[in-house]
Amino acid sequence: MASEPVSASAPSRFATALHGVVWTGAAFEAALVGFSPLLFPGIVATTPAEDAVEFVAFLVSIAVVVLVFATAGLLISRQQPRNAVGWLLLGGGLALGGVFLGYLVGVLLTETDPALGRWFVLVGVVLFGPAIYLVGPGLVSVFPDGRPLPGWWTGAYWLSAAAIAAGAVVIAFAPGPLEESIAVANPLGIAVLPSGVRDVANVLTGFTLAAGTLIAVASLVVRYRRSASDARHQLKWLVFVGVLLTPALPLSLVTGDTWTAIVAMVALGLVPIAVVVAVLRYRLYEIDTLINRTLVYVPLVGITAGLYAGSVALLQRIFTAVTGDTSDAAAVISALALAAVFTPIRNAIQSAVDRRFKPNKPEANRWDDPAFRSAVEAIVRDVTDRPR
Repeated sequence: MASEPVSASAPSRFATALHGVVWTGAAFEAALVGFSPLLFPGIVATTPAEDAVEFVAFLVSIAVVVLVFATAGLLISRQQPRNAVGWLLLGGGLALGGVFLGYLVGVLLTETDPALGRWFVLVGVVLFGPAIYLVGPGLVSVFPDGRPLPGWWTGAYWLSAAAIAAGAVVIAFAPGPLEESIAVANPLGIAVLPSGVRDVANVLTGFTLAAGTLIAVASLVVRYRRSASDARHQLKWLVFVGVLLTPALPLSLVTGDTWTAIVAMVALGLVPIAVVVAVLRYRLYEIDTLINRTLVYVPLVGITAGLYAGSVALLQRIFTAVTGDTSDAAAVISALALAAVFTPIRNAIQSAVDRRFKPNKPEANRWDDPAFRSAVEAIVRDVTDRPR
């Protein structure tokens, strides 16, 4: 009995098994991170209640991000097994889970169980560079078709990937402490290696990530200029979430606030969602509406908030000068005034955005052109073979 042909787009048994193993590993890491306060009660035992709630919420947000990356990669790689984007998301989810597991849970465990904690920390330290590369420059460089641009772009892509892998291997076996700020020795450290080899690997990883990011952004611009309509809309999804993520991550690092870090995690979790929408082309063209609404309502919120704050401050000064005391009427009057001007401000911003980003009317309403309509009617008559 002849075997049925296998579709070129269908995943093989090996690919299917690999899907399950990688996703299960990422889910296991997410569970360890999210439930670490229950598995290791000492992590939050001495923490004030309010700080403990914030920390647990942060751990849960990390677990969700890891699962979203892995699940998005699973969806894409199952439907398009030859598209590297899905595999990068899968591997990125697994690597991100290892990094967070090592740096958050591992570092805390070193205080209670150093022997166990150092292995967690080792995983986080080794996977730090690869995780950033997989979900950052590596993903952007091959988005959306899973291949880097031809020519020197391909060489640069594989060279940067090799440099990241080499840095991770060196860091894994470098002797001495795993991190300068973490007083834990590397359990896999080889004593005969030079003491400064870790610093060299860190410099190589950092330089590669920086250069790879610049090359990836440049390749994104080149792709957009060379692409047709569908591909451009796919790229718009990635750029849109990238614009949201770019200020969120640095802000969380600068402020050091837990809730700001949670917002950054939410922004990071939007990346795989946007990639799934773009690659699988589900509601692909909705990105235009999303960009339009963002360009309207982000400045609208900023303007109205500024007007409200300025109006309240001005009226409070007036009430203080007249009555000698502040009054709640300032907030009420400001709210009423703001309600009156809200719609005109929104309409003005909407008109400005539409003029800038919507096509010109002669192009949008080509059916009103008699010559265009006659040409279409002629084609229809030829196809249907019913002359009028």
